[in-house]
Amino acid sequence: MKVSSTLLVGLLCVGHVTADKLNPISRVVELLQGLAKKVETDGKAEEELFEAYFCWAKTVIKSKTASNAAAKDRIESLEAYIDDIESGRIEFSSERTDLEAQIEDLQDVVDLDRERGTRNSPLSLVIDALGGWSVGPRKPERPEPKEEARPNRPGKGKGKGKSKGDAAD
Repeated sequence: MKVSSTLLVGLLCVGHVTADKLNPISRVVELLQGLAKKVETDGKAEEELFEAYFCWAKTVIKSKTASNAAAKDRIESLEAYIDDIESGRIEFSSERTDLEAQIEDLQDVVDLDRERGTRNSPLSLVIDALGGWSVGPRKPERPEPKEEARPNRPGKGKGKGKSKGDAAD
């Protein structure tokens, strides 16, 4: 019986330990302790992730602020460049200065013609013909001859008119 009583006492102890583990309150306490450990480890992991994100965000914000400032400076310089182009301070060719020099030379010739009272220079004739600067009184324009009034010239045209040789026939 000694063996059976020892066995019975051993089974009761084991039964008591297993009975404590099956107790709903102790089971809830164990679950809460496990949950507290999990929340603590998750909190540490989230804190590390947040620190990494915060460092990344500071770096990105700093670089974007610098690039925005550089872009604003570029915009201001390009706007000033466009204003210079529109106002004529910047030219892409020397055409305007060349033309202005030619106009000045031509104006000198016209002024010289005015002083002399002549209008026979080719420049004065061209200017008068184009209706440009007036150097003096304009010559009256000749009306163009009508088509019918033009004499037929031999060898010219497409053979519609009579030549002098045809009239004798």
